[in-house]
Amino acid sequence: MRLQLIFSSKEQLVLPINYNNIIQAVILRNLSPKLSDFFHNEGYQFNNRKFKLYTFSNLYGKNTIKRLQNKNYITILFHDDVTILVSSIIPDFTMSLSSSLLKKGKLTILNNDYKIKFIKLLPEPKIENSIKIKMLSPITVYSTYLNQNRKRTHYYNPTEQDFSSLIEKNLIEKYAAFYGESMVSTHFSIKPLTPPKKVLKIYKNFIIESYLGRFLLNGNKKLLRIAYDTGIGAKNSQGFGCFELLHNNIY
Repeated sequence: MRLQLIFSSKEQLVLPINYNNIIQAVILRNLSPKLSDFFHNEGYQFNNRKFKLYTFSNLYGKNTIKRLQNKNYITILFHDDVTILVSSIIPDFTMSLSSSLLKKGKLTILNNDYKIKFIKLLPEPKIENSIKIKMLSPITVYSTYLNQNRKRTHYYNPTEQDFSSLIEKNLIEKYAAFYGESMVSTHFSIKPLTPPKKVLKIYKNFIIESYLGRFLLNGNKKLLRIAYDTGIGAKNSQGFGCFELLHNNIY
């Protein structure tokens, strides 16, 4: 289920350009205490891995990017209404979030309140075995390995062969974690429809390599549904991998 939220930023919402951890905290804070604790500390498990099974888009709205005197600190200032989309395969997640926000009528970000102007649970689109998508938050795919007894991370770009296979593996694991049953190879593929735009994000002092763009996904429609509801690639609960179907364009 997907929740579309529009709130007013006439009070001038100012955030660091890397705001994912701030928005993630806002989302969890507006869930019921039981759900918030579950998604923060537990999630759904498969092979000693934990999946939160939710994702969210970037913030969209008229804005200005400003680099402060300290050149390493960049802010984003929103001037008007701001839109965000939050998605999860768990109905209780989106229902709890929407109910909480409706009751409050405001969104609190960094101790400042912003009036909620619009909340809508979006209808479920029909997912086929082939879909064209637009990333609403960047997709990241990576693997870790040891090099000279130090943990290293390799981020994949969409032209590398393992980019597609690692996404498929991640989706199969999410499916098993949520449904409690395995799925065999699905002949999954992801291909860029436009040249992907590389985006470097910082999340709690970690630099994450990710990509925006439009892609063609092919595969088992059950896995593509998982991708739509929970995000594609890694770090979905940190605000990565949220997409929309091109024929359902919102932004």
